[in-house]
Amino acid sequence: MLIPTTFQLAGITWKVKFRKRLGDNLGLCQRDKATILLKQVAEPSTIELAFTHELVHAIKFTMGDDGPHDEKEVDSFGYLLHQFLITQK
Repeated sequence: MLIPTTFQLAGITWKVKFRKRLGDNLGLCQRDKATILLKQVAEPSTIELAFTHELVHAIKFTMGDDGPHDEKEVDSFGYLLHQFLITQK
């Protein structure tokens, strides 16, 4: 799965940036900066899952849900979205 460097939601351009350090987090969604930060890790599937998780946060923010978001729901949606994306040909 290709992780984009930018993407659009409701006319807003979001950026995706990789970081060596994010504390205990694999990813962070910065609503005010329209940025998703992802931790550089060795396993591609881990980065993909972190991206889809943070993408769900970005979508929820775009839909007006200012949070806090239910992490179980975000995880579930993110896993399903990831499965959909990796099975597309």
